[in-house]
Parts: sequence; structure tokens; C-alpha cells
Amino acid sequence: MKTLLILLALLISPTLSAKSVFYQPNVSDKVLPITEWQSIFKKMKSSGFDSLIVQWCEYGPTDFGISDGWLLEVVSSAREHGIKVHMGLYSDPLFFERARGTDQEIASYLNAYLIKNLTLLEEILNSTASQSIDSWYLPAEFDDRYWTSETRTRLLAEQLAKWNSAVSARTQKPWSSSSFFTGWKSPDGYANWLRQIPYKFWIQDGSGTRKLTEEQRLLYLDRIDKNRSRLILEAFEQLSSDANFTAKPRAYKDLQGLERKYESRGFKEVAYFSLRYMPFADGKLKLPSN
Repeated sequence: MKTLLILLALLISPTLSAKSVFYQPNVSDKVLPITEWQSIFKKMKSSGFDSLIVQWCEYGPTDFGISDGWLLEVVSSAREHGIKVHMGLYSDPLFFERARGTDQEIASYLNAYLIKNLTLLEEILNSTASQSIDSWYLPAEFDDRYWTSETRTRLLAEQLAKWNSAVSARTQKPWSSSSFFTGWKSPDGYANWLRQIPYKFWIQDGSGTRKLTEEQRLLYLDRIDKNRSRLILEAFEQLSSDANFTAKPRAYKDLQGLERKYESRGFKEVAYFSLRYMPFADGKLKLPSN
């Protein structure tokens, strides 16, 4: 009887509809042979992950070669192993610094930032890489400190509406971006803010940075609309300040337990951040500040 009850519990328990892994390209990854990437993706797929979110293909002045370079080869290998690819575009290393500007400054900056990302998207659409891409990722992290005033909420909604129209006019593949919270808005305030920005966000759970306690984090996550939001599970443990970021991988069994907790709270899609900290990467990808 006990065994039967366990089996019934497993059958009726919620399951994730999709599991993804974020990957942040780094210049140090270029030297990894494609055979090693093939091994990583084979293990990733067998571990139940069906999507790779490439956080960016350009970071500041660094172009990782999505159109005709090594990143295209990596992405193609992922697709060969049955893994969907969601391609990040241009990321500005000064994004968070610029977010501290005045409302007028951030309005001008965000407009220019989105235009630059749109130009890059067009370049990729005109290359062979477009055949390997299932959706787009806008490398921006809209937090509850600098983006949630009434003025900036309106500004962000308007700018993203223009971005959405421009992307939709060029491709039918969807796009997403991300957001995070650190206690500057109340749980209800943050959830209501997300509802005012009618696009799907990946929400960082904050379990690796540990800015908030688990109890505090769950207050935020429980109030989020699960139909419009997807969750990023931080697979690292931060060891230093944000200015000089270092981290180590967390125990995979602990992450799996946290994933099950998020499933039970209604999240249907979870992405682990990031590939560097996952056991199937076999330590082949250099960790930040190593």
C-alpha cells in the first residue's frame, strides 16, 4: 500500500514542461574542442534539459562569432543533440551603471540599446545561424530598484512595445528577457509591476546571490504570475561582492530539491544558471574570476 501511494503521488505531482540551461559565452571557451562540446550536450540532454539559452553573442566590444565563428559551431552542435537554442543578442557591460542615470538619460539609453540589439538580430537573420535559433533573448535585467518607479514603468512598457513590434515584423520567433528582485519593492508591488510589463520574463530566484533569505524569496515567487513568468534557478553560490564576482557550483541534489519546490508552487519552466556550474559541464568551462 505504501508503495502504491508513493507511485500515485508521483503521477499526480506537477512536472515542468521545459528545463533549460543558461550559457554565458566567454573568450576562454573558444579553445574547447567541438568534441568536448558534443560530450557536454549529450550529457545535458540525458539529464533532462531540452533548451540552451545563450545569454549573449556580443558582450561589449567582444563578438563571439554567432554568424560564422566558434559560437555558431557550438550552437549547431547543441541542435544536433536535440537541444533548442534561444539566442541572446548584445549585452552592455555598463547596463547596470547606466540604469542609475536620470529618467531622461535612461530613456535615451534604453532606446539606443534596443536599436543596437535589433540591428544585431537582423544580421543574424541574414546568416545561416538563423536556422539554428528557436527564439531570441534580450540581454537585459530589469530589477525592482531602478525600473519600478511610475515613470520608468511607463517608459519600459512603451520601449518594449516598440521592440516587440519591430521583432515581430522581422521574425515570428518569440523573445524574452529577465528580471530580478532584491527587496526594493514589496512582494505584491513587484508582482503588480510585472503585470504592467506584458511580456514574458525569466525571473531570477536569488538563491545563489543570497541577497534575501529563502522565506523572503518565496514571498516574492509565490505572488508572481506563473503563466507569464519563467524561473531562473541559480546553480552557483556567490563567494564575493558583486564588483569582484566569484562563485562555486552548488550541490546538484540541492538544486534538484529546489526545482521540485518551485514545481509545487506552480512554475512550469525552469532554467538553471549557468552551464559552467552544472555537473555535465565536467569543469571544462572556466569559472568567473578563475
